[in-house]
Amino acid sequence: MALFFKIFRLFQKEPHPSLLEAYSLLNTLSSSLYTSLLKLKKMQKELIQNNLSQTKLNFRRTGGIGLVKTAFIEEDFLHKLKLLEEQSESRFSKVAPEIQVRQPLSPLEKIEIEKIIIFLHKVKQELPDNLNDLESLSFSEKLLKIEVILRNISNLAKEFHNVEKYERNLAAEIERTKISSLLKRIYESPQVREYEMNERKEKIFVYPITPAQLRKLEKEADKINACKDPSYEVKWTRWWRERQRPETDVTTGFLEPHINVTIKLGGKKKDIHLLVA
Repeated sequence: MALFFKIFRLFQKEPHPSLLEAYSLLNTLSSSLYTSLLKLKKMQKELIQNNLSQTKLNFRRTGGIGLVKTAFIEEDFLHKLKLLEEQSESRFSKVAPEIQVRQPLSPLEKIEIEKIIIFLHKVKQELPDNLNDLESLSFSEKLLKIEVILRNISNLAKEFHNVEKYERNLAAEIERTKISSLLKRIYESPQVREYEMNERKEKIFVYPITPAQLRKLEKEADKINACKDPSYEVKWTRWWRERQRPETDVTTGFLEPHINVTIKLGGKKKDIHLLVA
């Protein structure tokens, strides 16, 4: 389920005049945040690129790891903010007196908009009052400051997304017998691979799967995580994606396309690289 999936589904119905002020506020907040975050991501990428070209340091030391850990902002959040901006503006402009008679107010839409506005205000609080103030900082201070801001916002979005995704589900205990045999095998019997990283040997867990198996794992992960049992979880590194896809990982040096997932099935957590055949 994608971020803000509820409100975008509710936006398919007619807008309502009583929500005119809410549409306006949602549009203003999403537009402002889009502009600020777009600028921050641009600053972050330029700082890292300049440092790489000037110092020839490795990806990790120049802030590249921070770029990866804040990928959600550029890959997903900016797009969703733009959609909120456009659709709230559209609903604001479409509101007409006759809608009030023809279309009753949707309490769910009102609740969802209010929740999103509260969330966007929290995101706004993470931003400096004036982005130009960052220019007075040194290179390292500026890069660190931007990374901290973007990572905090990513964490806020992840928390909001988890509430959106699971609040309709009742807490339940997970029985080991209900976990698929595939997920058990991935967790209990992953392959161990060794590779070179920064002139030393590193070991990681890997497991090959098919695209069809990946789709089943995504659905199973949703059900397991919905139970909110601390002993069982399946967490994707790219948690905001509805569908996971293989990528190389320049931060570790393991360049074979894979999907990172953390699995916990009653024991300790295991970080596993899924190789999609």
